[in-house]
Amino acid sequence: MRQGRKTSLVFWLALLPAAAALRVWAAARAFAPNFDSATPGLMALDLLAGERLPLMYYGQAYFGALEVYVSAAWMALLGPTDLALALGPVTCSLAWIATLHALVRRLAGPRAALGAAALAAFPGWGMLWLNLTSLGGYPTTWFLGTLAWLLAVRIDQDDRPPAQSAPAVAGLGLAAGLAVWVNFQSAPLLVMALAFFAPWLARHRRAPKLLPVLIAAAALFLLAVSPILLVSRDYTGLHTASCNPSPAQMLEHASITLIKALPPVLLGPARESSAAVVLLFILLAAAAVLRLRCPAARTLAGRSPWLVAAVFLFFFLPHPMAAEGGSRYLLTTLVWLLIGLLAWPLEDARPTMRRAAAGLLALWIALNLLHVFPAVKQSAERRAQRVTERERAVAAARSTGAPAVELVGGYIFGHEGQVFSWAAQDELPFVSVYDERRVWLAQELEAMEQ
Repeated sequence: MRQGRKTSLVFWLALLPAAAALRVWAAARAFAPNFDSATPGLMALDLLAGERLPLMYYGQAYFGALEVYVSAAWMALLGPTDLALALGPVTCSLAWIATLHALVRRLAGPRAALGAAALAAFPGWGMLWLNLTSLGGYPTTWFLGTLAWLLAVRIDQDDRPPAQSAPAVAGLGLAAGLAVWVNFQSAPLLVMALAFFAPWLARHRRAPKLLPVLIAAAALFLLAVSPILLVSRDYTGLHTASCNPSPAQMLEHASITLIKALPPVLLGPARESSAAVVLLFILLAAAAVLRLRCPAARTLAGRSPWLVAAVFLFFFLPHPMAAEGGSRYLLTTLVWLLIGLLAWPLEDARPTMRRAAAGLLALWIALNLLHVFPAVKQSAERRAQRVTERERAVAAARSTGAPAVELVGGYIFGHEGQVFSWAAQDELPFVSVYDERRVWLAQELEAMEQ
C-alpha cells in the first residue's frame, strides 16, 4: 500500500508535470501547422465565431472533431495562436498518460504503472510530434480507447451488481462511442475493453437490472457515434473500409510495416546514427531477455501488451492503410509492446530483476530524450522559416485587396491554402480549385467569379 501511494505521488507531482512541460516547450518551439494540422485550426475559428459546429474534420468522414473543441477552448483563453492550437492535442495526450497509468496500475501494479506512464510521457520524437499536432485526433483516440478499457477493467475487477456498476457501464459505452467517432484506430483498445467486460457480463447475465443498464450504455454509444452515421452517406471513400485478408497481401503489408513504417517510430532520429541503432537494439534484446526471466501471470491482464499487438495486426495487415507505410498507425501497439518489455518486469518479486528493469527503462527514456532535443531544435529552425514564408504570402495577398485567393495546383499544393488561411486568421481565405476541404468556400468563390 505504501508503495502504491509513493508511486502515485511521483506520478502526479513529478512525472505528469514534466510530461506537460516537455510538450508545451516542444510545441512552443517547433510546432507550425502544415496543411493537415492547420485544418483543425480553421475549424476552431469557425467554432469560436459561431459559424459552424464541426462533427468531422473538414474534408474527411472518419476523423471525429472532438480534439478541435479542446483546441478552441485554449484559443478562447490564449487567442488563435499556433501554441493554442497545439495545446488541444497536448491536453488529450496528458489525459491519455493519466488514464494509462490508472489502467496499468490495475492490470499489473503501481511500479509497472509508473513505468508505463514514463514510456508514454517521454517518447521518441515521432510519437512526441503526434502529441503536438492534430493529424487525425491520435492523442484523443489513445485517451478514449484507454479510458474505455480502464472502465471495463474496473467493472470486471470490482464485480459489483449492475445497479451499482451502472455509471461505469454508461461511461464505458460513451467512451467507446467517442473513440470510434474520433478514429477507427481505437479498435484494438476497444476489443481489449470488450474482453474484460464480457466476464462481468456473463457473471451477471441473470441480474434483473442488467438490461436497463446495457440499454443506457448502448444509447450513449450510439449517440457518440451518430456523427459518423450523419456524414457517412455523403462519403465516397470506400477504400477506408475495404480489406483484403489474403495471405500474400498480408505478407506484403507486413514487410512494408517492418521495413518502412517501424524504423521511424521506433528509432526516430537515432536511425541516422549506426551506433545509436546498435545500442537501441542491444537495449531491446536485453529487455526481451529480462522479460523472459520475469514472466507475467498467465491471465488476460498479464498478456494484455501482446494481445493489443495481436488485435492490431488482425485489423491492420489486411487493410489498405498498411500499404502506405505510415508510422503513426503503429504508435499504440508500439507503446504497449514497450510497456510489456520494460514496465511489466518492474513488478517482479526479485529486487535484482526490478532494478535491472528500472535501469533498462531509464536508459530507453534517456536515449529518447537525447534525440528529442536536437529534433526540436531542427524543427524550430524549420518553423521559423515556414512562419516567415506564410506571413509574406499573406501580406502579398492582402496588398492586392482581393476578397479571396484561388490556388491552382495539385492535391498537396491546393491544401496548402489551409496553412495560409490559418495564418490570415481566416480573414482572407485561400481556396483550392482542385480539392478544397471547405467545400462551401470553393462554391462561394465560384459564384463570385460567375
